[in-house]
Amino acid sequence: MIQTGAKPISPAEIVSKAAVAAVVNGVGAALGSVASKQLGSLVAAKIVARLGLEQAASKALVNEIVQGSIGNTVQTVVSQAPGLIEGKTTWDAFAVKVAEAFLAGGIGGAIAGKVNRNSPLFKNLSDEEFEAAWKECEGGTMLQLPGKNPKTGQGLQDIKTKFDPNKPIAHHENMDFKGIDGAPNAKTEVRRHSANPNAPEGSYSQDNPTTQINSGKKYRLPDGTWKKFDDMTPEEKAAAHMD
Repeated sequence: MIQTGAKPISPAEIVSKAAVAAVVNGVGAALGSVASKQLGSLVAAKIVARLGLEQAASKALVNEIVQGSIGNTVQTVVSQAPGLIEGKTTWDAFAVKVAEAFLAGGIGGAIAGKVNRNSPLFKNLSDEEFEAAWKECEGGTMLQLPGKNPKTGQGLQDIKTKFDPNKPIAHHENMDFKGIDGAPNAKTEVRRHSANPNAPEGSYSQDNPTTQINSGKKYRLPDGTWKKFDDMTPEEKAAAHMD
């Protein structure tokens, strides 16, 4: 919930008339003040999801940076896109725009610059506790992916990232490669995306992020073979979506 004055609103509700009036009257920063920490928390959550941050220290830094400049960033967003405050934008959609402004402003670099990689993230964690936690860790499928060969031009060609929290699959990261040995096509694509709620019921990819490798119309299976998706068994289709 987001507090606007004394009345809490849902992220699904339209931005309040009071907040719109404040921005229209030229006090854009007041929107950040009215929405207060709740809007900042919603924006921070969008940024954390977009950057795929998992460490508690990094999440805390995002929230700290957002809360410290939410007013100015909101004012910038509204000045660049006044149509956002015409009574059709939900708080959730508005938070996405504000998060995009923070990302465009380089918040990712600011986080990296503030995190001291030489200091422990959990200062009170003993060596024994760390070892116990480490033994419970589970890794997914490891991939060795080539960079671009400066002489031949083969290898990595491009990386495309898409993020929209309102889509069924919120996050996509696609890497394009050329000249991969053993691939059935000259071009190969490695695609990583967040959970797909439209995947078959009970499948791993329905609730978890997965990676697929395809070259032309064929997908790579964990054993190194390539098959068209329509020619696969249900088990092979599941295996082609690697964890």
